Amino acid sequence: MGIAVKKGDFLFIFLNGISAITVRANISIRPATWWGRVFGTLKHLLGQADPFNVNVDLVSTTDRTMALLGVEIQVDGEVDAGGFVVLVGPVPDSPGQVYASAALTRSGAAGAFCTLMGGYIWLGGSSGYPGGKYMGPLEGDGRLVASALAQPAAGADYADVTTPASTRTLLKNWRGQLTTAVAVANREVANQYQDATGVYGGVVASENQVASLVIDYLASTGGLVTAGVSNALAGGVVGIGLADLKVLEGTGFRWKTFNLQPADQWSLGRMVIEEWISP
Repeated sequence: MGIAVKKGDFLFIFLNGISAITVRANISIRPATWWGRVFGTLKHLLGQADPFNVNVDLVSTTDRTMALLGVEIQVDGEVDAGGFVVLVGPVPDSPGQVYASAALTRSGAAGAFCTLMGGYIWLGGSSGYPGGKYMGPLEGDGRLVASALAQPAAGADYADVTTPASTRTLLKNWRGQLTTAVAVANREVANQYQDATGVYGGVVASENQVASLVIDYLASTGGLVTAGVSNALAGGVVGIGLADLKVLEGTGFRWKTFNLQPADQWSLGRMVIEEWISP
């Protein structure tokens, strides 16, 4: 059974992306009446240019700003099928980059009465109706972005990372090496989650670090989470279990080393962030 539509309804496509491509949303409609009587004569209802196929073409933006466009449906009937087609531009090679959804609205209605299809458009798949699984923008795998953590000055932590607009991010992994000076102190490394108001959560390393040591820090989601008691090591590797938390736009991650001394030095680091477009 299809989705009933009326003449005057609209097909809307929502599109958001970090790369500029032109996407077409197409739906095919089975008319309520294939034939009609005009002056007593049966006449096929293909009186205008393909009124049973509705297309909406839209260009995604590169600044994560949602685009929206709609077209009026010309006949009463039922939606037979629908899908997205990339017309112009490179198709993304991973999910999390270009999100599209198509919805039906009744003329004059403030919102959609049916979301027809939705999901990420990339080389590994798209979304369609029927048979396709609708996925919201925060569902499924996101885009993995690997980047460097610039080496900070002595006595300083890595720079904060802020989530871009219309995006949700998850800190998946990071690695850094801390060399401590001779000053006596127990350094304790934490990752904090913060917004404009301040810190609202975080995780802490499983061990602390004393003076005159070189220790690698390896952090990952699903890794070991400390019980809140840190024990000093003579050197080696320390683990940090990161929270499985998708961070909102405008918020972000902070590196905080408690009792960091002026001559302590972090190395060049690396991190992997998973991100999703959020219309």
